[in-house]
Amino acid sequence: MDGRTVNVGILWPFVDSFTNVVKDICKVNQWKCNITSGGPFAPYTLIGTFDLFMGSSSDFQFSVVDAKVYYISVEGNINPIYEPKLKTICRRKYCITATKWGAKIFEQHDIPVADVIYHALPLPVPNTTPKVDRTYNAIYLNAVYFVLRGGEIIERKGWKLWPIIADAIPNSYGFTKSNFSSLPKYYKYDADYSAVEKKVVKYSSMSLSEIYSLYENAKVFTNLSYNDGFGLNPLMALAVGTNLVAWDFPVFRELYEGIDGAYLVPAEKQFECMMLRAPVLSLYCVEGDAEKYVATVKRVLDNWRLADWQTVRQKFDPYRLYSKFSEFIK
Repeated sequence: MDGRTVNVGILWPFVDSFTNVVKDICKVNQWKCNITSGGPFAPYTLIGTFDLFMGSSSDFQFSVVDAKVYYISVEGNINPIYEPKLKTICRRKYCITATKWGAKIFEQHDIPVADVIYHALPLPVPNTTPKVDRTYNAIYLNAVYFVLRGGEIIERKGWKLWPIIADAIPNSYGFTKSNFSSLPKYYKYDADYSAVEKKVVKYSSMSLSEIYSLYENAKVFTNLSYNDGFGLNPLMALAVGTNLVAWDFPVFRELYEGIDGAYLVPAEKQFECMMLRAPVLSLYCVEGDAEKYVATVKRVLDNWRLADWQTVRQKFDPYRLYSKFSEFIK
């Protein structure tokens, strides 16, 4: 047993996926981890020295922390303003990206990448054969994040499409613990998100085991996101045999192409979407035709069978992937 104490920094306490990832890294390596977040006034309120800093590429560019290892979920372009800072940090410390796509973006800017380590399936990973009998045809579970596109606000996880899916596919449910209804009224939005909220089941909390169980009760997980640095939800769904339908986004192509049960819908539109809290930071976003998406879901349901959960559990095994961090944090 290792038992060492490891200090971990995360900017945003409400980003459950990052918190889950660092907890699992610590568990796999048998570390006692002190996890510190920047709180509601991040990014500038997280200052200090850490063994591991976990965040998105936008968090990384704005952070003022010093760490031995930076584990980065790259979401899109690197602003030239921050290139010198990133180059300096990644030449002196270890920068690890969560995808090869992210590593390529960094390397295009001459920012060194020490390794690529995929996010793994959250622990505890189900260890039984997924059931065949399913309660729901399709579900979607995700957070809600708003970004800028030109002069309007869009929701980057694709929730505006959910009413279209729910109306076209009987016995389908969307789940989120985020809030649509607190949006400022003076912005121009690309959809009526109060109407979207009426099609969504709001929950306050669910354990990871409960989320795995929810996914195992659905035939299809409809991942509608326009942008992701990785995305644990589609990964968890595939691991319990649930089929995945997602936009043909570079990250999903890298992770899931060739896995039986993962279907990528062409995304004809590629565009920049900007972070609301930092408009100088741009994300790579995609969007496709909603009718083609619905048609793909219907086709999957007509020919439904379990996704290749064995391959997914092997490829994204947390003990195999996260043990690599012990090579960098000594």
